[in-house]
Amino acid sequence: MVRQSSAGLLVELKAPDLYPGIVADVSAALRGAPGDLRQALAASRLVVQSFDTDFARAFEELEPSVPVGVLGS
Repeated sequence: MVRQSSAGLLVELKAPDLYPGIVADVSAALRGAPGDLRQALAASRLVVQSFDTDFARAFEELEPSVPVGVLGS
């Protein structure tokens, strides 16, 4: 995953309200690769973002160590 290159990981959730449980699913997917997750966070190479502020707040509460961005105009 992230560990094998210098590339980062940008996870953008489009319309998360259409996918019940998506906050927990994204968290579980990131935690499924704990070494990669720690290394990506340490190198500031991981961001989760969405236009949906409710998703952003819920994800931030579940994963406070992961940077969360809210997109908008």
